Amino acid sequence: MSENNNEQMDLGSETASNNDITDTAITAVPITSSNMEATTTTENSTSKLKIIIKTSRKKKNISIDHSSTVKQLKDIVAKEFNLPINQICLTYLSKILNDDDDNINKYDIK
Repeated sequence: MSENNNEQMDLGSETASNNDITDTAITAVPITSSNMEATTTTENSTSKLKIIIKTSRKKKNISIDHSSTVKQLKDIVAKEFNLPINQICLTYLSKILNDDDDNINKYDIK
């Protein structure tokens, strides 16, 4: 029998039953979660978005360009959490970031 190492979705204050979720669900949460706004910084004339990536067990801060795609964000998450990219499901404010070619700004991640 194989052990299921998938993590459950963490949607902050929302309660969800995720018994039917097979992929690892990771929530992108603004770095200033108390007021639900992301922090924007300028590094070497490049605008960066600082976000927190959370699973039910881990939380990590990352920085990414505003012009990045969902695929680029998934690549960073896969590396940071040591996960296969096909097991990553990103959500932000209950929206699933499902199109790898979309710019993250499409989801109002600011």
